[in-house]
Formats: sequence, C-alpha cells, structure tokens
Amino acid sequence: MEVPMPSAITNGARIRTNTPAENAYNALDAANRDIALRQLRLSTGKRINSAQDDVAGYITSRALKARNGALQSALNAVGDATSVTNIAQDGLDNISGLLQQIKDAASTASSGALGTDEKVAL
Repeated sequence: MEVPMPSAITNGARIRTNTPAENAYNALDAANRDIALRQLRLSTGKRINSAQDDVAGYITSRALKARNGALQSALNAVGDATSVTNIAQDGLDNISGLLQQIKDAASTASSGALGTDEKVAL
C-alpha cells in the first residue's frame, strides 16, 4: 500500500513574498555598496582603486605607475653617477695639487739657487 508523502505546500496554499521588504533590502544593499566604495576612495585618495572602478583608467594608471617606477630608478642612478663624478673630481683636484707641488719643487731645484744638499732634501 502506498503511503502519501507529507507536503509542505498543501492544496490551496501559496508561497507569499514580502515584495516591499525585498525592494527595501535591495535598495539598502545598493546604498551600502555605494558607501563602501566612497569610503575606499576617501581613505586612499584615489578615484580608481581597482579595474572595477574604470577599466581603461585602471590600465592607464598601472602603466603610469610602472613608468614612474622606471623613471625613479633612473633618477636614483643619475644621483649615484653624480656622487661618483664628485668623488672623481675631488680625486683629480688632489692629484692636480700634488702635481703643482712637484712642479714647484722641480722649478726650484732647476733654478740653480740650491746646493746639492738642499736639492736632496727637496
């Protein structure tokens, strides 16, 4: 013998929904998403935080950030090269000073005004 299965929906019963409540919930959910997006933009100071905000703008901003990084590296390299050049310039100035001292000593020694002992001491 077949036993009838109990049914959650009996004859004449209908599933009812609260349409105004669903509409209010959907509006509230959309408002919350909008508030979250605005808070993110305020906290980061950026108009575009993800590709979802503006795809073309996001791609452009990523390319500009990459270019900025490359230019920053180049600027650091120029700073390093400037430091090396300054060090080399200081070294050349020291060598120039030493050569001037040698020239003065050679000029004094060749003038004939000094004796042998003075030339050796020089």
